[in-house]
Amino acid sequence: MSKIKKNIKKNKNSFDYKNIQTPIKLTNIHYTYSPKTPYEFKAIDDITLEIKPNIITAVIGSTGSGKSTLVQHINGLIIPSKGTVEVNGFEIKGKQKRIKNIKQLRKSVGLVFQFPEYQLFEETVEKDIIFGPVHLGENKEEAKINAKKYISLVGLGEEYLNRSPFNLSGGQKRRVAVAGILAMEGNTLILDEPTAGLDPEGEVDFIHLFNKINKEEKRRIVLVTHNMDHVLEIADEVIALKKGKLIKQGTPSEIFSDKSLLEELEIEPPKIYKVVYQLQEKGLNLQTDKIRTIKDLASQIIAAKKGE
Repeated sequence: MSKIKKNIKKNKNSFDYKNIQTPIKLTNIHYTYSPKTPYEFKAIDDITLEIKPNIITAVIGSTGSGKSTLVQHINGLIIPSKGTVEVNGFEIKGKQKRIKNIKQLRKSVGLVFQFPEYQLFEETVEKDIIFGPVHLGENKEEAKINAKKYISLVGLGEEYLNRSPFNLSGGQKRRVAVAGILAMEGNTLILDEPTAGLDPEGEVDFIHLFNKINKEEKRRIVLVTHNMDHVLEIADEVIALKKGKLIKQGTPSEIFSDKSLLEELEIEPPKIYKVVYQLQEKGLNLQTDKIRTIKDLASQIIAAKKGE
């Protein structure tokens, strides 16, 4: 038994997952919905990969590529049909009937679905934020202290703690829902289309929030998104899927500089890369690994012109 597993077993309620710095490993993962029925569908087909600690990893692919199914394996919402998942000292094997200490796994890996504001149900914002930690054994007074910390981190003042979540705007509700996941104090945050339904300004606010959480809180973030501009802006690594298969894993530059790969994935490139492709076709030599913003692109154009 590993040291991590021993510590989990010995001290289930207070084990500090934030200090576990190990990769998440998925080995030969398969998953089939409704097996041996007319509705059988293979969603994940023999995927092996690692997700590093402390970075932002984006999962991309067209509709039906297996993105959501893949990430739901990480906190045990889905158990693989075949293969093994290793995360924060837990090992989940194919067709495993039960995960021991499942609450601790869910505490260490928070999952934010699309429209998480629909999961709010308590009388006050504070009660909603502390519900998860208290349910998993945290002292109520300590949970209240953390509620103040995380409501501030997501950009709302402490005065919101005594308000009803149902009287907040949609964006504010979503911030409260994210604060509740953060309050679990795990080291991994999975975000499944977290900006769905937001206006462009709201999307930008949340992407900056997730980047801040990663950089300041040192949380590993796994981001499922269809917005390649967001991926280019904040992701450190990208996992590209198609029809349940892993097509490529690499940096944003390695993914987006490969125009034929994006065509295979049936994904629109980031807006900046549409310009990059045009400039490259005209013979301009750009260092794509240094391009994430318009300012970066301008700098590379200037550098390339000087080098001609």
